[in-house]
Amino acid sequence: MTNQLITNLTDMGKYIQDVRKFKKMTQINTSESAKIAKGTLLHFEAGRRLPQGDNLFSILVTLGIEMVLTVKEPEI
Repeated sequence: MTNQLITNLTDMGKYIQDVRKFKKMTQINTSESAKIAKGTLLHFEAGRRLPQGDNLFSILVTLGIEMVLTVKEPEI
């Protein structure tokens, strides 16, 4: 898997789904490991909803994803 710049909710959900599938994990075992409802993961992967902070971090930890935040330079 490669690093990816995520700029919207749909891209984030797709990246989570791609990593999950790359690691050969199902939505069921991923949601169980992250201790979240399967529906939460399903909606997140579909880009329909952003999970609350704790749920997002649980998903990232479960899949071994590191999130890096950067400050965007203002356009002049």
